[in-house]
Amino acid sequence: MEIVALVNSNYNNYNELNKNKKTSSKESDNKNDKKFSSTNDLSKYLRENFSSVKNGAVAISGKYLHECLKDDEKQKKLFENLETADQVFENAEKGKNVRVKIDSDGNMTVESSKTTVTFNESKRARQLAAAKTVKDVQALLNLLQNDLSECEEGLKNNWCDAEEVKKVKAMIERAKQKMSEVQKNEGENNSAEENFSTFDIII
Repeated sequence: MEIVALVNSNYNNYNELNKNKKTSSKESDNKNDKKFSSTNDLSKYLRENFSSVKNGAVAISGKYLHECLKDDEKQKKLFENLETADQVFENAEKGKNVRVKIDSDGNMTVESSKTTVTFNESKRARQLAAAKTVKDVQALLNLLQNDLSECEEGLKNNWCDAEEVKKVKAMIERAKQKMSEVQKNEGENNSAEENFSTFDIII
């Protein structure tokens, strides 16, 4: 499983979400009248009122958080940014990981990454070609079963498409065929060794 397509967007340069932002119950409560005695008090309020903060996906500068205690405009900006962050998380595509950072100047950056699962078909093919014993092939089959589980989970979570699962299943069938061949060869070799030993005893 690998993480790809990291995208950074500074939401101070974008107004789309703010333009379309619906009036929420949080806004009607007039948060800007809130007064907090400490950053711990403010942090507790943020966790209780913003899902993005509650989920631990937002990192806020301690310096900026402290300034919000005595500056109503900065506090207002913080609340507006977090309302936007909540919308970002709500609208995030399934399979995307989103992280929000608010720096010491109150600027918000959203980092979005897409999780994908891919099957390394060429690597497993080389391992299959190199497998010479039953033990080798069995070890590879165990790896392929893990690959299959990851790809099936990835398909369920929209991290890959059905083609990846199909590739793993095809490789498993090739490995099973190789297992039959190796078992047959090892059986013939064992039989030849037994016959040779019997011949020695007769002589």
